[in-house]
Amino acid sequence: MAANPDRKHLTGMDRFSKAILSSAYIVAFISYQAVFKEQGYLFREVYEGLCLEEDGKTVKRLPQEYHSLTSTIQFDFLTEIILRGTRMFLNIEIQGKTAPGIEKRQFRYFTAMNWYQCDNLSVKEKDLGPVYGIWIFLNPRKALRNTVIKHLVWKTGTGIRSPEREETGGIIDVNLGSPDETDDELLVFANTIFSKNLSWDERNTRLGKLFNIVLNDILYRVEGSMLATLNEDYAEGRYESGMEDGFDLGLEQGRKEALRCRVNDYTETVLSLMEGFGLSLEKVLESVKIPEDIRGEVLSSVASRLNRSE
Repeated sequence: MAANPDRKHLTGMDRFSKAILSSAYIVAFISYQAVFKEQGYLFREVYEGLCLEEDGKTVKRLPQEYHSLTSTIQFDFLTEIILRGTRMFLNIEIQGKTAPGIEKRQFRYFTAMNWYQCDNLSVKEKDLGPVYGIWIFLNPRKALRNTVIKHLVWKTGTGIRSPEREETGGIIDVNLGSPDETDDELLVFANTIFSKNLSWDERNTRLGKLFNIVLNDILYRVEGSMLATLNEDYAEGRYESGMEDGFDLGLEQGRKEALRCRVNDYTETVLSLMEGFGLSLEKVLESVKIPEDIRGEVLSSVASRLNRSE
């Protein structure tokens, strides 16, 4: 079997997606705003249509791997949802950056969801349910920030019994930017959940005020902040995003912005581990390997934040 290019080389992204996407409310809200609201469903229907674990709050995930004859696809998140008697399949992927050729990869995943039903769940082709892939890009190219782009597949035409559009699935790109620069509910929510520039307290304050939810599980905080230091794609995306911002003011400013992003990410990681698990700075530094070129600035930033909180 060929090597799998989709498997995560580092575990940060997968761990983060498992933590965040275990919440039924978060999955329901994202999928409702991205897909099902336009189809006339109510949020309550989407929430109740999810397949949940016994606790009634955690989404029941399908096995994440699909093996074909030539490759293996590793889904970040895959689950079933049943709406008004129709069984559908939902895949959510969290991407650290917009990689070259991402559209082809998206359609491979889209196709794999159909084969997954046949091969893993013994669904006959005539009974295949609609499949939707929601791709959340944490560090999209500047021109795409705060946009939602939909690639929908539907059946329609003339001379057929039902001329109404029958949607059979789609791929939805959710390109993050800033929660303060958009009025779109999906983007405000996703930006707040995944924002790289909000402290934990700011994130929870916004979620409580705008959406009446609080992420009080320390797992969310630790996994979310460690994402930047454990996942190669995310770190690269942060750097590229900072460089692109800075290019508006010149190359040197771009380097400064990229450096600021890296320092901020490691600062959040260190503080989250200290506060979440009661660890000393020395203990945290044993497990978090800060690059030497920014180590001094990260430690200064951590000290400054700690002094302000006293």
